[in-house]
Amino acid sequence: MQAYLAEINRFSTSVTPLENGDGSVTTPEQLKLLPKMRAQLQDLLDDELHSDRFIIRFLIAENFNLEKAIVMLRAHLEWRRDNHVDLPLSELLASVPASVQAYAQPPIFAGETKDGFPIFWDAPGRLDVQGVMRSCLPADIVQYHGVVFMEHVYDRLRQQCIKHNKLIDKMVVVQDLSHLNIMQARPFFPVVSQITACRNANYPQILKAMIIMNAPTMIDVGWKLIRRLLRERTRRKITFAKSSTAVAKLKGIVDEHNLPKRYGGRMADPALPKPVALEDYLSTSLNESMDKSLLVAARSQKILEYTLKMDDVLTWTVEVGGNRDIGLGVRCGAQWPMPVTRVDSTLVPIMGRVVAEHDGLFELVFDNSYSWTNSKTLRYDINVVSTRAQLEQAAEAEDRFKRLSDGLVTTAVAAATEPTPTSASILEPAPSQPVFQGSIQCDNLASV
Repeated sequence: MQAYLAEINRFSTSVTPLENGDGSVTTPEQLKLLPKMRAQLQDLLDDELHSDRFIIRFLIAENFNLEKAIVMLRAHLEWRRDNHVDLPLSELLASVPASVQAYAQPPIFAGETKDGFPIFWDAPGRLDVQGVMRSCLPADIVQYHGVVFMEHVYDRLRQQCIKHNKLIDKMVVVQDLSHLNIMQARPFFPVVSQITACRNANYPQILKAMIIMNAPTMIDVGWKLIRRLLRERTRRKITFAKSSTAVAKLKGIVDEHNLPKRYGGRMADPALPKPVALEDYLSTSLNESMDKSLLVAARSQKILEYTLKMDDVLTWTVEVGGNRDIGLGVRCGAQWPMPVTRVDSTLVPIMGRVVAEHDGLFELVFDNSYSWTNSKTLRYDINVVSTRAQLEQAAEAEDRFKRLSDGLVTTAVAAATEPTPTSASILEPAPSQPVFQGSIQCDNLASV
């Protein structure tokens, strides 16, 4: 995002005034809120990077409520810092498992509107929902769609600004809901909810327009009910239409060279999501690792205890027999790093992790107290990954390498009667390479 912010900063507000989200220029009263926000967030803001054009997005998102906008922007900046979101896009993408990239396809950039705004095409009805849920972890999908994709959007906006030499700070999304089966898509709804929450909290006011075509009747009716609850500026951005009407609208904002062939244009059709191969199902590779079992009787709990040092990671893979669910949470003393949430392994084993923020006794709680008649049989694999031990082992390895290098140099120099500059340079120990420690990212997996 930093490159994008630097790019939009070159567009002066005197030439391209700040908008207030309703399509008009900000009022003097609204502009007065900007320095007040800066004063409250000076510990996190970079005045050279975070321009008024960036800050005002959060004011608009909170309808110019100063207190709420400050809370929202502070949470966003801390989230970026704590989750290392400002890493290069290539590194963020590398953190996404190959199966997620292959099968959980986000909207695809292809073409632009007549005034230069990038278009992202989405075909969720073609997504192999059952296959995706069996081959990808929900947290990884949220990371891919809610973070990596949105950072890609920022980068595309930056490129559009350069291409057209004007401010382009929003995207257009076209969603074709053909072939969408609501019942089959239901397992994906909690994931979509998390993705939406992440985008709303951290990427406000980035949507210029959304065209939704071929929506199932249930979604069409639902939109007519909830649209009256939305702000007017939000309603104006979203259009529901059948295929012919939607295509006519698209042709009004997109020339034929930026319109896919399937909609009557000349541009190559964006790729559709592909079905998941059976060998990529997680259950195929995880079943062998879950070699322990546990019976949780009806109206009871079972607790497994683990002593963790600060920064240790507690990981688990759990399968509940009989296509039933179980309450799962993590407790440390009076605190709940992960509150108990009912989860099931109908499609894929339950996987999660918690990073210890301090030393202590951590309890993995399996709660079946809500079930009056059914006991639950669990298969599981639970591990504690000690990052501190990894660091110590790496330091010891580096120290051994240094001692060995020093010993080789000393021996070689002592044996050389007249060392030449060439031989001395050969015997010089190479600079020690940084030892890769790895990193384990902590995701909020309470809903997994």
